[in-house]
Amino acid sequence: MAIGCDDDEQDELVDMSAGNVLAYAEDEHAKRLEAERNILKAAYQWAVLHNPDRLPAGDKRGRERAKPAGGAGTPLITEHAAAAFGARIQTSPYGAKKLIADSVDIALRLPRIQAGVDAGTARPGHARHVAEATRELSESEAAWVDAEVAESCDGRLSWTRFQALVEGKVAAAAPELARLKEEAAAREVFARMSRVNKHGKATYTIHGDALTIAGIDAAVNAVAESDEMKEAMPDATLNERRVAAIALLANPAAHVEPSVGPVKVKVKAYLHLYGDSPIARLEGHGPVTTDWVAHQVSRLTGARTSAAAARCRSRP
Repeated sequence: MAIGCDDDEQDELVDMSAGNVLAYAEDEHAKRLEAERNILKAAYQWAVLHNPDRLPAGDKRGRERAKPAGGAGTPLITEHAAAAFGARIQTSPYGAKKLIADSVDIALRLPRIQAGVDAGTARPGHARHVAEATRELSESEAAWVDAEVAESCDGRLSWTRFQALVEGKVAAAAPELARLKEEAAAREVFARMSRVNKHGKATYTIHGDALTIAGIDAAVNAVAESDEMKEAMPDATLNERRVAAIALLANPAAHVEPSVGPVKVKVKAYLHLYGDSPIARLEGHGPVTTDWVAHQVSRLTGARTSAAAARCRSRP
């Protein structure tokens, strides 16, 4: 018996032709999407029912710690509402809280996407992704993103392209917020070793800006692909040579052979600019502010560069 099918259902599938199996799967997929839409509606109604103002007089359950159900402009919801809802759909209170927040934001802050959900054209997962991505935006900023991406919520784009589209539109809608997040991310720089496992393996992680990491990767590749390294490690895989290259570059005194001199590499970064927008797109990375671009150009060239000059210098 197949997992997830009762005997009668499995017998029915066994007797189906290939075309009928596909039709069956298509129907079940449509039912799943419809169920996801209905759960979103239920989550929104649950938030409505658990607004503190809807509680009976004298009932203070969760009233004191009530918080906005979603982003800016959404009504309050009592503290423990998500836990009860999550228990019924077999998810954690945290997961239920996110679901409720998404449903409220879609209904109240993303009207075009909500219309698509109601019509069955917008996929619930796509709609929820936009709701989460716009949660920190103002109502007007979220509405602008809604107008820009609603049409693409039908699944016409691959998931990766859809994520990139939403990320770019969110940054364009709130460039100051994007700048503040960049500043916070700039402080998240580290290089550290993980614990050694029982097989004597460990991981060394370097977390820095995209261009610095690209430069390190290019240098490692240059050494790993050098004739000296290939001659010294003829039976090694590329990854084994890359690890050896990192060890050589980080501590050359401890690695006499192979002899590798200073490594000079060039890193290409493709930057897409959009008129006078303060947001650009670094290919392979995502949206960045032009101030970030100016800082990186200054750092790499050793000269102070304004955002405007960086824009001109970065044009192909």
